[in-house]
Amino acid sequence: MATNDKPSSLRTKLSGMPGLGGATPKTGTRTATPDRYRRLADAVGGELIDHPAGLVCRVRYDHKLTEPLGHVVLPGNWNDDHVEPFGLLAPPPRDNTSPIPVDSFCFFDTETTGLGGAGTVAFLLGVGRITPTSVSVDQFLLPDYPDEMALLECVAAEITDTTTIVSYNGAAFDLPLVTDRLRIHRVARELSFGLHIDLLPAVRRLWKRRLGDCSLGNVERSILGFERIDDLPGYLAPLAYFEWLQAEGTDSLAEVLLHNRWDIVSLAFLLYHLSHVVSEQGAALREETDLSALARLHERCHDYETADAVLSRIDIPQERTTSWQQAMVLKRRGRLADARPIWEMLAVGTDQLAVKAALELAKAAEHKWRDLSAAMQWTDRALALTEGPQERLLHRRARLLRKRDSTG
Repeated sequence: MATNDKPSSLRTKLSGMPGLGGATPKTGTRTATPDRYRRLADAVGGELIDHPAGLVCRVRYDHKLTEPLGHVVLPGNWNDDHVEPFGLLAPPPRDNTSPIPVDSFCFFDTETTGLGGAGTVAFLLGVGRITPTSVSVDQFLLPDYPDEMALLECVAAEITDTTTIVSYNGAAFDLPLVTDRLRIHRVARELSFGLHIDLLPAVRRLWKRRLGDCSLGNVERSILGFERIDDLPGYLAPLAYFEWLQAEGTDSLAEVLLHNRWDIVSLAFLLYHLSHVVSEQGAALREETDLSALARLHERCHDYETADAVLSRIDIPQERTTSWQQAMVLKRRGRLADARPIWEMLAVGTDQLAVKAALELAKAAEHKWRDLSAAMQWTDRALALTEGPQERLLHRRARLLRKRDSTG
């Protein structure tokens, strides 16, 4: 999810390190001395936590609420606020509909030794919280493999039954991986938390049609207006960790922590931006495709009034699919008179939308406007445009003829 490649020298240096792809160096009892661990903590600006199960390096960082990310600014008192569980974007489990306290959010991200599978370990786990003054980030770094149980227990202690985890693709990757490692070390069978909001599906629902690439880095650039400078590519993170394990190199590892830190901070800003988009009925959206996507999500929740309000922000639709969407929302709100000119405009075309629009006009003319002649005309229009099977349209035409004849 990087925005800038590293210099070729660093890429070449790291690419020669072994261990990428989920394979881990041999584990066993810790052979490193505390001095080695202290050098690691000093190099990344952290502190050592002496846990009964081992040593863990913790790094703390505060991103001030007054400091924007791109063009998005968090409100100064956001930690006292609540966020509606916007089911149309990222439905929380258990059908929860109560507002979620912002101070319950835990922004969660991992850096791992591989892309999954046996032997993959999360060597860096980051958690972020909203405080009265900042997005406060705690990063837990694994000094060596024998300390993994201590790392897991430290992170598990940060999450409670009332915590709402916010991640990016965490449902498919981060949480299952951490759960597997918890079970392997017999720390716990599950990571205990209240709710989980994965922002990746939400982003895809709203922006995939326009962006295509929904990686966090691209969303930061395209939606939040934030550009990372000299960000370490995510695929180099395992190699940077192996460089530390095998040669005590820390330069690249410090950059991994910076990459992870930005991931967590941007999750907070992205969640706020998404909640703002929903609460303001798309006022922050400018692109027709984005407004159409938001309206479609409201339609799926049968909230046609809000869908209509969102679509009304589009002055003149540039796409016929958007016009069709507008007409169908108006229909479901019982506003056939307003939908009629849109259907008539679409019916002039020669595509499938023209067929569908003609059919809607035929149905409305027959059942609502009681105009059998117009219903017949629109049915004939649909027949003329249909290249495939016409049985249903022919059946409709025959029924209209019988109905017209019976009414004399």
